[in-house]
Amino acid sequence: MPVTWRSKKSTNLLALLLMSPGRPVPKESIERALWPSANRPARTSSVKVAVHLLRRALDDEFGPERTVLRIDGVSGAYVLHAGAATTVDVHEFEQLCRSGRVAERHGDTQTARQCYRRALALHSGEFLSKHGEEWCHTPRRWLQAELVRALEVLATYACEDGDFDAVSDYVTKIFSHDAVNEHAFRMLITIHGRMARMDQVQYWYDCCVFRLAYELDVSPTRRTRHLYRRALDGDLVDARHPTSRTSPCRTS
Repeated sequence: MPVTWRSKKSTNLLALLLMSPGRPVPKESIERALWPSANRPARTSSVKVAVHLLRRALDDEFGPERTVLRIDGVSGAYVLHAGAATTVDVHEFEQLCRSGRVAERHGDTQTARQCYRRALALHSGEFLSKHGEEWCHTPRRWLQAELVRALEVLATYACEDGDFDAVSDYVTKIFSHDAVNEHAFRMLITIHGRMARMDQVQYWYDCCVFRLAYELDVSPTRRTRHLYRRALDGDLVDARHPTSRTSPCRTS
C-alpha cells in the first residue's frame, strides 16, 4: 500500500532529506528549498508543519515505532535516519559511477564496465521528473552528466570490441540527453569509417554540423573535423578486416 501524502511539501521534504540521509539538514536550507524566495511564507512554523505532516504519513505507513525513515530534530536542523535496509537509488548510482572512474584510472576495464552497466540499470528516468522545484535542478543536471559520461565510456569500450550495434545503442541514449554531444558523433563517424561506409560518415558529420550550428551556433571542433577527414580518406578502414573486432577504436 503506498504512502498517503497529505501535502506536496511532504513528498518534497522526504526527497530533500533522502539526499542527505543521516546528516542534519538546517531548517533554513529546507525553507529555501521548499519555498523559493518569491513564495517564502512569513511564518517560520511552515517547516515544522511540513515535517509534522511527513511524520504522520510515515507513521501511518510504517508505524510510529519504526526504525526506518525516522526524522529527528537536532539543533536547528532535521536528520533522516533511513535505516540500514533502506537504499536510495540516486546514491547507489553515484557510487557505481565513482567506482567506475576509479577502475578506469587503474586500467581495470572489466570492473569499470560492470560498474557503469549496473549504474545504467539503476537509472529509471530523470531525477524527480515530476518535481519542478528549484532545488531539484542542480542534482538533476549532475546526475544527467554522470549518466552521459557512463554512456560515453561504454560506447568507447563497445567500439574497441567491434560491437558496433552496442555503440549505436549507447549513442542513441546519449543523444536523448545531449543532442549536441560531439563525442557521440565522433563515435558514429569512427565506426562507419572503420566499415568503409563513407555515406554514413558524411551523414553523421553533416548531422553534427547542423545540430551544433542550430543549438549552439558553433562549428565542430578541430578534433571532429580531423577525424572526419581521416574517415573519408579511408585511414580508419582495416583493409583486411573492415569490421575487425580487435583493432582499437580511435576518435581523433
